[in-house]
Amino acid sequence: MGKQLFMLPEIDREKTKAAVESALDMYRFYLLTVHEDQLPKVTATYSLIPPAFSNQFHSSTEQDVADSFEEKELH
Repeated sequence: MGKQLFMLPEIDREKTKAAVESALDMYRFYLLTVHEDQLPKVTATYSLIPPAFSNQFHSSTEQDVADSFEEKELH
């Protein structure tokens, strides 16, 4: 149990931290360029109304893509 199967390489913590912060800054910037209604939902939603079951599959991602295409066609 004390034996390691592989060795992890040493990392430069400061360079890694700078790279991660840079990536997060870029992500936050891109978030500002997207309309709020087009952002993905990152929290769970709950409803007391049970879902309507049908043979159609519908997701918010598919709806966002369809809306994006419609918006491009209008411009």
